Amino acid sequence: MVKNRSIFNFDFLFGELCDTLVPFDYDTFWKSQQTFEVVATRCKTGKPEYFEKSSCEDFISAVKASSSIPIMSSMIPIKGKKYLDGGCALPVAYQRAIDLGYDKIVVVLTREHGYRKPQLDKWTKRGYERYFSPLPELLKAMYDVPDRYNRMQEEIDRLEEEGKIYVIRPDKHVTVQRTEKDKRKLEALYEEGRRLAEEHLGKLQEYLEIKE
Repeated sequence: MVKNRSIFNFDFLFGELCDTLVPFDYDTFWKSQQTFEVVATRCKTGKPEYFEKSSCEDFISAVKASSSIPIMSSMIPIKGKKYLDGGCALPVAYQRAIDLGYDKIVVVLTREHGYRKPQLDKWTKRGYERYFSPLPELLKAMYDVPDRYNRMQEEIDRLEEEGKIYVIRPDKHVTVQRTEKDKRKLEALYEEGRRLAEEHLGKLQEYLEIKE
């Protein structure tokens, strides 16, 4: 945090980890015709911007930007512009899929049904003001995160009830934090994810009209 102004070591995550420890198959990834898009928040405007692997010249930086948590991470430059976590402006990008014309949309959430973000406390607001006061549009977007997120959850519930999207979410309260270090908790959450995926598989195939 002191050296790079980031609680996460992106040089390790996108370097030694992906290249050596758990090698990522970049060759297959880049050659695949599958669309792969990430969203990041433009710091100057506070608006979401989208980066697709086939058209973004610096896609790895876009991926870093999309996961750069405000205050905990540095802003990531992409072609001279600075970005942070896409969640600052767009917590759940289901509308993007709708706008692109997809009629089968699967939304994976990290919180249980009924979860709503609490309003920002005064210490969080002060932290945002200290770091982002030179960027008023970003600061405005950060202030609106809880209300924006909660509005989206209401719409997600409605779209799910109407059968327009398929939602996979935890079926119990999640206690793992964004900076969780407890290996047992992380492994337990991973196993919960596997269990949910297996339980949803049949209904998901039916929704996507996939025949075995």
